[in-house]
Amino acid sequence: MTDNQTQLRCMGELESLLANMPSAQDIVSTTDEAVSWNVNLEKTLNEAGSRSLAGFWSEIIDTARNPILRDEQKRRSNIQLWHSDFRSAIHRAVEELKYDCRDHGSVVVAAGASFDYFDEIRQRMQHATSDIFFVDPYLDADFIKHYMPFVGQSVTARLLTSGKQASKEAAAAASAFVAQEGISIEVKQSNNTLHDRWLIVDQSKCYQSGASFKDGAVRSNTTITESIDLAPAMIAHYESEWQQATLL
Repeated sequence: MTDNQTQLRCMGELESLLANMPSAQDIVSTTDEAVSWNVNLEKTLNEAGSRSLAGFWSEIIDTARNPILRDEQKRRSNIQLWHSDFRSAIHRAVEELKYDCRDHGSVVVAAGASFDYFDEIRQRMQHATSDIFFVDPYLDADFIKHYMPFVGQSVTARLLTSGKQASKEAAAAASAFVAQEGISIEVKQSNNTLHDRWLIVDQSKCYQSGASFKDGAVRSNTTITESIDLAPAMIAHYESEWQQATLL
């Protein structure tokens, strides 16, 4: 069984391979591009745990390159059919990986799907009953505007950031939002330079974002990954950072 981060990586790689899949005739050629694509596909399928699918495709390629059929037209028709069927099979493998990852609280968000990214974070926030803890070096006023309306009245939102200008903007916006909405928001600036982005819900659920929360997937694919095995250590680490940080 593959771990969650491996599944996410394989899912992104398979989506990229699908987007750049050679044509039916090119895919069985021996050009550098076709060989590289096939090698990457087989490697990714094996890593994702789809070894039977990888083996099946390898057999198809071998058969297509060393045809038993002498009828060239029929051979081409078979290759076209194999190509179409296998493209569908890769799509199914991607969807299965998406289902498995979502079941573990993780998701891949495509480049440009900034609303999808925002909505995934919102859904995780709304599971909170007492505490939401964001860690991001670049939290700013836009972050407050986009995410804080979804903080429940009984929930405290804690924001740990490290960028000096962004921290000031976030603190000012949070103060105004608290005055208007009456919810609890605390903003602190870390004494250390932050690099990773985390969302911790009720001091138990721990999610790592591959992009800054304020930008989401604006420019490139990104992931939201639930950390399970490392969650206790990460929560303890950032709670310590929070205690030592400067309240703004």
